[in-house]
Amino acid sequence: MGCKLDLGLRESILTLCGVSATTIARVVSQDLEGKVRKKCRVYALSNKQAKQRVDRGPRFLRYINGRKWKNVVTINEAWVYLTVFNGIRKIYYEFRGERSPESWTNFWKESHPKGVLFVAGVCSCEKTAIRFVKPGAKINSEYYIQHVLKPLFKNDIRKLFPGELINKVVFHHDSAPAPSSGITQE
Repeated sequence: MGCKLDLGLRESILTLCGVSATTIARVVSQDLEGKVRKKCRVYALSNKQAKQRVDRGPRFLRYINGRKWKNVVTINEAWVYLTVFNGIRKIYYEFRGERSPESWTNFWKESHPKGVLFVAGVCSCEKTAIRFVKPGAKINSEYYIQHVLKPLFKNDIRKLFPGELINKVVFHHDSAPAPSSGITQE
């Protein structure tokens, strides 16, 4: 029989028994022969994305061959999510080799967790400043140019590539709509 031990139940056992988390973990693993099974999300590329990488990768590698890699600034955006600490844990316990119910292997996911989007870049000599995107902002070409590329170029790139080196800078970014649009490319 499977046994789901979420964070609330674990905390209740710790309080009720007056023992440490290590003791509870030992009892579950040694005495009850429970095994920790981690739940995870899997990120997979679509066939279109995989083909795009296969097609574009060699061309980019040929471009940066030699010393041109020193002029490349890679820019990307990322979300950092603020999670709730008292939510359901992403683990469950499986006892004596019996399979846990399928519902226990799925974990709770908030539909719109609170998070912040930021953009940063790196190159061979340094990193750029981190630029945070305003909450609720629509990331289109105009926003990307005004709030990411122009400040990046004005403040960071001029310091990283002084003088004539600035004319050799190449921006490398993903294929998201805003960075790959025609207006942005110009």
